[in-house]
Amino acid sequence: MKVASLFRSAARLKFNSIAIKSSYETGTFYVGARSFASTPAKTLSSKPFTSSPSFFTSSGRTMSSSIVPNAGSCSCGEAFQKISSGTHQYLDVRAPSEFEAGHAENAVNIPVFFMGPSGMSPNPDFVSQVEATFPKEADILVACAAGKRSAIAVDMLEQAGYSALVDVQGGFQAWISEGLPVKK
Repeated sequence: MKVASLFRSAARLKFNSIAIKSSYETGTFYVGARSFASTPAKTLSSKPFTSSPSFFTSSGRTMSSSIVPNAGSCSCGEAFQKISSGTHQYLDVRAPSEFEAGHAENAVNIPVFFMGPSGMSPNPDFVSQVEATFPKEADILVACAAGKRSAIAVDMLEQAGYSALVDVQGGFQAWISEGLPVKK
């Protein structure tokens, strides 16, 4: 089962948030979900891992081989050079409120998750919105606030057939820290 399947299943089961938590120190990886009803969060899996974490179903079957399986990655400085040279487009997968507070020049905002009163909930139309905006052969830089959501987005887009994805390391927080231009 892949990450995108987890999101579709969560939407079908009316989960309004999915939490993905990993700890390299303890070697544990958790995937949890919370329903719309006021029920406690349910841990869908808890499985030890070594090196690169994998997603697991509650039965222990692997959902995805790694957080960012095939995509390349680059620093924010490299991303800025790619945008400036016109070779890549910048996909910002943060929530609209985060994007409106500041973003890279010419960035396109398509959130992979939405912020709600009870946490983050997956955007069930994420892949179709990206497909309506970018051709599958486009060179796309994918970024979020710190790197976790962009990794999930890259995995979903690779499953949809995108092959020229680059995950921006450190996300928009690193972009700001490096003093790169911000548009508001």
